[in-house]
Amino acid sequence: MASTLNGLCIGQYQPALLVFTRLDSDCTPLTGANDQVRSACFTSVTASPQYDDGQEFGRAAANGSRCWYVRDCDKFKQINLGATLLTWDMEMIELVTGSDLVLGDAGGPRAGDSVGFAMPGSDADCPDGTSTEVYTKAAFGTGGICSPAEADAPLYVRHLFPFNRWRFGDITLDDNTDGITLPLTGFGLQNSNWGDGPNNDWEGEGGVAAGTPYTAVFSDTLPTTTCGYVDPNS
Repeated sequence: MASTLNGLCIGQYQPALLVFTRLDSDCTPLTGANDQVRSACFTSVTASPQYDDGQEFGRAAANGSRCWYVRDCDKFKQINLGATLLTWDMEMIELVTGSDLVLGDAGGPRAGDSVGFAMPGSDADCPDGTSTEVYTKAAFGTGGICSPAEADAPLYVRHLFPFNRWRFGDITLDDNTDGITLPLTGFGLQNSNWGDGPNNDWEGEGGVAAGTPYTAVFSDTLPTTTCGYVDPNS
């Protein structure tokens, strides 16, 4: 199949945006005003695919030499995920971890505002989950950032993990010059109902494949960054 990029070899650098979207109970992305959060304030996102080793078969001869050997293919199990947030966006924490949002007390200086969160306890219901997207900047050519732009060159690479459940990592409250960060850990699986996403803007033909736990496509647009909840269509 011929490339549509005229031979451009695309690299990646510098993650630019992290997007979490709330999923419905059937794993469909929700599209309400409180169903997405976005942030540029994160250090990294890690993804470590986990597999069950394929079953091995074989026999050795009496002299110890191997007569024959076969092995089934390894089977995907889940993707272990990690992320570190640099700001304490209470609405993002609620959406990602299933925490209860704490609102400012009536009559106080922040009455009705999002002022905190309450971590889920042992009796909490299992959350419906989220999807996670990471946009990285695309790199191409040999002339660095000052090289002429190619007409077909994408600006970003859009990485999607279509179903995740996240939880809090180890929080350290200390006097660190880098500030106090919020680590998250989680896992990812496939999602047959992510489709074209909450904004119907997935760049791949036919939407996201039902059986994939991770996919990535070129993209020319970067959603706006803001704190707190955001309408996925904005």
